[in-house]
Amino acid sequence: MANKAQDNFFTNLYKRFAPSKIRNYYYFMWVNKLNNSKIDFSVFTEEEFVHKYLRRKLKGVWGTGESTLKTLKMWEATEEFQGLMQQLYSFKMNQDFYKLYEIHLKKAMEGDEKSLNSLRIIKKEIESLNKANRSKTKVVEEETKYDMK
Repeated sequence: MANKAQDNFFTNLYKRFAPSKIRNYYYFMWVNKLNNSKIDFSVFTEEEFVHKYLRRKLKGVWGTGESTLKTLKMWEATEEFQGLMQQLYSFKMNQDFYKLYEIHLKKAMEGDEKSLNSLRIIKKEIESLNKANRSKTKVVEEETKYDMK
């Protein structure tokens, strides 16, 4: 079951590329073995992925998709792709923090002293992450407000 943060991450990723650069979205999802609500990209081999998502019909003839794949592989070296990877890893780390919190919470409730100490540390990290996320949201909202004028 997807949670709100996960929905927002993947929804924003999709919106960023749809419709003009949708192949970039598909490639990012596939190369990172991700899935969305409809497609599990991790199951596709390179050949299957190229056939299903990168081929185009030009002048009535289906291309192989190989040139598009080559272009997308070169895209991996760009700042745009690296920024997306940073966002993905940040998202994954946040999810891991919440999982660790739940695990240590359960053990701490059972009286495990080490888990209680770990829980305090994780709680501080989560609070720090939440504070940073609120700050980022506030900055984006202020920038958007000025862009609207």
